[in-house]
Amino acid sequence: MSCHPFKLTWRLNLPLKVGFLCWQLVQKVIPSAEFLISRGMAVNNTCSLCKLHVEKALHIFFKWDFARGVWFGLNLSSVVSRMEHTDIKEGFCTIINELGKLTNYEEWLSMYGAGLWQVWKARNVARFENKQVSARHSLFSFLLLFQCGNVCNKNQIQFIHITKTFLTLGPKYHRSIGLS
Repeated sequence: MSCHPFKLTWRLNLPLKVGFLCWQLVQKVIPSAEFLISRGMAVNNTCSLCKLHVEKALHIFFKWDFARGVWFGLNLSSVVSRMEHTDIKEGFCTIINELGKLTNYEEWLSMYGAGLWQVWKARNVARFENKQVSARHSLFSFLLLFQCGNVCNKNQIQFIHITKTFLTLGPKYHRSIGLS
């Protein structure tokens, strides 16, 4: 499956806001600090999530520890970790192509889109409300979004139940594997 991100972003069986976020990623217009500064806006360029790096889309969605925790929790970390690109569109296409090799790839694409949405929501909470969201909370929100999207097949329903069990293990366990 070749990456036609302009078509794929609208094929996700999730709310329109998720498709729009994916479209923004492909168009390289995610309003990160780096993007806003490049458009002449005076904003703090420090990542509001980790407080260490410049806030770039690539960092927010794929390099930030929280995002990596979300990808781990969604069983997509092996696909996402292969992304070693510096270009967000190229990375997005790499992941789409990897997911396209899987059975039920459209469901996996929808899961990927919902994961992107959860990371973006956590970034916005950190940026605008100065609060940190736990990966556990985001994964619970993801499960609701994903189930409401009516995109679950039998294997993914089983995965959702496993994930719910994992999430109920508690914060001490999550901290031990880097998901707090």
